Amino acid sequence: MTRPLLVEVIAWLPGRGVKPHDHQTWGIVVGLDGEETNINWLRRDDGSKPGFADLTIGHEVNVGPGDTAVFMPNDIHSVRNDGETTTLSLHVYRKSLAHTDRSEFDPDQKTVKPCPKRERKAA
Repeated sequence: MTRPLLVEVIAWLPGRGVKPHDHQTWGIVVGLDGEETNINWLRRDDGSKPGFADLTIGHEVNVGPGDTAVFMPNDIHSVRNDGETTTLSLHVYRKSLAHTDRSEFDPDQKTVKPCPKRERKAA
């Protein structure tokens, strides 16, 4: 079954963000207000050891109003807001994140584990 597109606006408070993760679907982020930093990570191991992931920073992309960042299914990235105001960004994903087997990473501990599934309830 094909899952619908996910379109959402995300706000990052100053000093907040999210750890490295993948999406297992393509995604596009468009900056609306403020500036967030997207950190793109490179995986140095081959993924053959369960629970282990050796990451290094690939590059950083600042996403401000009108700027975009694009992600492929296996890309790993994290986000942070280093500014003093809340940022807003528009996110479009090919599949709902509630229907993907995403992973989250801890570069310091060199671990990978499944991301908790997002669940949306109808109003």
